[in-house]
Amino acid sequence: MGFGAIERIQKPQDILIGSFTPTIPVVTPTVYMPVYAVAIESQHQTPSCGAHAGDMAKNLLETGFRGSPEYLWKEIRLLDGLTPDDGCNMLTIMQVLSSKGICSFNVLPNDTTVPNSVYADPKTLTSSMDLDASNHKIGVYAFAFNPTFQQIKDAIFTHKSVIMLLRVGSEFWTDKNGVSTWTESGILPLSPNKPITSGHFVVAYAFDANYIYFYNSWSDQWGRIGIGYFGIDYSSRCVEIGTMVNLTINKYIFTKTLRLGSTGFDVKQLQTKLGITADGIFGANTKKAVIVFQLLHYLVGDGIVGINTNKALNL
Repeated sequence: MGFGAIERIQKPQDILIGSFTPTIPVVTPTVYMPVYAVAIESQHQTPSCGAHAGDMAKNLLETGFRGSPEYLWKEIRLLDGLTPDDGCNMLTIMQVLSSKGICSFNVLPNDTTVPNSVYADPKTLTSSMDLDASNHKIGVYAFAFNPTFQQIKDAIFTHKSVIMLLRVGSEFWTDKNGVSTWTESGILPLSPNKPITSGHFVVAYAFDANYIYFYNSWSDQWGRIGIGYFGIDYSSRCVEIGTMVNLTINKYIFTKTLRLGSTGFDVKQLQTKLGITADGIFGANTKKAVIVFQLLHYLVGDGIVGINTNKALNL
């Protein structure tokens, strides 16, 4: 099991949750229990809970999207310059999601079984990964330090997903008698009675009158299929929360005629739309992918992106 959340001191430049008051006041209900179809990406023995939490938070905001925690972790390491065995802080997660974004899982699958030095190595990133990530950025992000139980609930209802930095101990993997277990009946709701040993990032997404519910990146075998929960007695273990909103990206509109030999940004957008490597060069593989797309859309399979193919691409 891995930890990896580094606490930080609040800075004057931090934007705090609540700095921007909604036009219509938000009234938080007693119960907010949305159901999401998301995958629990396991961090295994890596200290990358920050990247996994950032990925999960983005997945909840962007319906149907499944990001790559590995991409985010490599970019975090590139930004903060820490070692592969170090954790990260909340601000770095948000800075990377804002400046670089996060690429899709199918572009870079999450392989945490490799050594930490390989998993964290930014030298393995490619331009196609970066291009894909640029379509999945966040906009504004904000924080709250030492939030109350109610403040966490308010943040969940207002912002949908909330990254929490928890001070945790063996309550995450042992029952009240000290027996190792990951079962829901053995560890949940979390108890604050065990000594603090580390920091850990998780993503809160729901609540009822008694508990706050969160996704944990240890495994879908942990707790309730990867979900944990705690009551007001454990809320003091949460020392920082972070929220975000998606960046609105203008949809690319296909208008130009493209063919074998074409190059540039328009070709990259075409390749991204087709789900192939986006190198900006219209070669044989791109032509083949265009023909497949045309035939699937009942168009002439000539490999040339003209008026009718552009119309289908823009649907």
